[in-house]
Amino acid sequence: ALGWACDDGGGDVPQPAPTSSAPSPTPTVPVTYAPPDPTTFHVVGGRNDGAIDIESFMPADIHIREGDSIEWTSRGYEGHTVTFATQEQLAAIMSAYLQPDPADPEQKIFNPEFALPRGNRTIDGSGAYVNSGFIGVPAEGTYTLTFTERGVYQYLCVVHPLWMRGTVAVDAPDARVESPEMVSARGAGDMERYREAATRA
Repeated sequence: ALGWACDDGGGDVPQPAPTSSAPSPTPTVPVTYAPPDPTTFHVVGGRNDGAIDIESFMPADIHIREGDSIEWTSRGYEGHTVTFATQEQLAAIMSAYLQPDPADPEQKIFNPEFALPRGNRTIDGSGAYVNSGFIGVPAEGTYTLTFTERGVYQYLCVVHPLWMRGTVAVDAPDARVESPEMVSARGAGDMERYREAATRA
């Protein structure tokens, strides 16, 4: 997988995503597990830092339980989306990425199906289309979803669909999963690695 960061010149510089052979520099956090009650986990959904624009979910993979929620926090020069869609749904959206503006057909606007929120705030395994709409531009924004059905769910940012992707594995309510603090620490480690790689480029 690739994460992307923009350098001082505004060019896109692909950076390798963290791998098991080269773990990201994660702050020292004791190994802890999530409390038994439904819990909210935090994922960074893209972050600009000065001239650097990190276009990745951090961390990109997360293991939670039925009833848990994830809050994505995004801030970027281009904005991001958190989009859960089937291949057919995604193909339909991408085929009409820009549309004529009803108020001025000579102008183009983003397809409202991904530019605006769609669906409810629950991932229930039905395959229903769920989308945050643009978040993180012009100011930092958040988006929260609750997961109520076990399974493995893939999601992406429609603005950066080739490299900004994530996975949510949802387990039984009594499963032992890492704590929100550990998830946040992994995300912080990923962000630091991308930042350092973009600075060296």
